[in-house]
Amino acid sequence: MNTLLGIEVLFGPTDSWPTPYPLEIIVGSIIVILLISLLVLVRYNIILKNRQSQAHQLFLFKARQLGLSNYQFKIINGLVNISSIRDPNDVLLNPSLFENSIGLFLDYLKKTNEKADSLANIGKDLIITYEKIFHPVTYRKPITKIDEIDKNTLMCLVASNDEIIIGKTMTIDDSGYYIKMFRKTSLIQNIIDNELRAYLWRSGDAEYTFETKIINYDSNAIQLSLPIEFIRGKEVRLPYIEVMIQCTVEVVSNSFPNDVNNKEIIAGNIFKINESEAVVRLTQNIDYQIQYLLSFEVESFKIIILSKLLADRTIHEQGVHYYTFKFVEISDIAEKILKQYITKHL
Repeated sequence: MNTLLGIEVLFGPTDSWPTPYPLEIIVGSIIVILLISLLVLVRYNIILKNRQSQAHQLFLFKARQLGLSNYQFKIINGLVNISSIRDPNDVLLNPSLFENSIGLFLDYLKKTNEKADSLANIGKDLIITYEKIFHPVTYRKPITKIDEIDKNTLMCLVASNDEIIIGKTMTIDDSGYYIKMFRKTSLIQNIIDNELRAYLWRSGDAEYTFETKIINYDSNAIQLSLPIEFIRGKEVRLPYIEVMIQCTVEVVSNSFPNDVNNKEIIAGNIFKINESEAVVRLTQNIDYQIQYLLSFEVESFKIIILSKLLADRTIHEQGVHYYTFKFVEISDIAEKILKQYITKHL
């Protein structure tokens, strides 16, 4: 009887599988473990990518809810990428993350050699984005003096030599305006004697600009000279308010208000209104090709506005038409009274 020192093979007792050595067993085990680990890592990477994709979709959804434009979303997405923030939604919840990202982003912009006008526009969008996220307000009373600017408001400073600073307002006194900046103070040497264009944007109000200079600075703050005057620029558009105001719609010629054509006066109700548009409910069709006088009364004041049609929606079962009118021409006093009325009912 032959004694086999291995495993007999299929083709005869004289041939046998070689007995593996301990080292071979160890190497084989390591290879198997590595293959299993690789499969686990690939699976984990797929899970992480799915989570990141879901987080990004939620980030996009929240940005849309906050009213950010596509350009503003791209800017804040750039902040997230430059700062290597794992979950982009964190930047919408933590102002300090947003602020710290601004400094890195501005340093990156400096390397791209952007010009002053381009830097100013980017700085404006950064500020508007910040305000929309962290200070969402429908309406705020306009300011008349520089010391009425709220603390922790972002301000953009642009120098003629294409340097840009964004900082957060701190305090103001007779000696100047103090700003906490988000970039290294070493660049102050380049603009210490330059005229600066300051820009800030208040959600629910308007944008403001003024000329200033840096008169002092320390490790994390700068002191600006007080402006002689500041300019209130483009206002924030007020949202629609829901109302139920009786009105009339009257066909007119292109001149206002002298040449009125009294062919037809249609009674209706204003359903929604803001300072530049109104949604009116009528029971008959009207033509897009002509202009109309929209007449109604608020605060015991008769308002007559030259308007044109923008859109319509019809409920066929009830025979009701909802027309959106764009205001073409309105008197100054009527515009003021209408805006006060809308502000009061926000």
